[in-house]
Amino acid sequence: MSISIQVAVDGRVLRGKLFTTVSALKLVDRLPIELEMERRGEEYVGKIGVPLGLWLAPEAREALRPGELALWPEANVLRMALGESSSSPANPIGVLEDAQALRELGPKVRVRIEPVDGPGRGATD
Repeated sequence: MSISIQVAVDGRVLRGKLFTTVSALKLVDRLPIELEMERRGEEYVGKIGVPLGLWLAPEAREALRPGELALWPEANVLRMALGESSSSPANPIGVLEDAQALRELGPKVRVRIEPVDGPGRGATD
């Protein structure tokens, strides 16, 4: 099962899916969200704002694959991988389609994440 999302990054709109893990569902309950993200190597990172009250899950890992979304609970940060990325341990929460399209963007971007079917928990498949 997954939750369909739309991620707008500086005028580019990507589709993606969030998993139905505890970490992902905590974020889903806050959608839509907007945040500033900055480029750090092969990923964008940004503070979520209000803490989600999360901890490192058993599936947490440092390395992310291209297109993966992950939450770093200790810093309340969302990680969005553009390529192979390794940083602080984070809980994988989803994946973006065509994250490579973001490679040409600048060092800071404005991001909006929303469920495809409106606020709260979007459509699942």
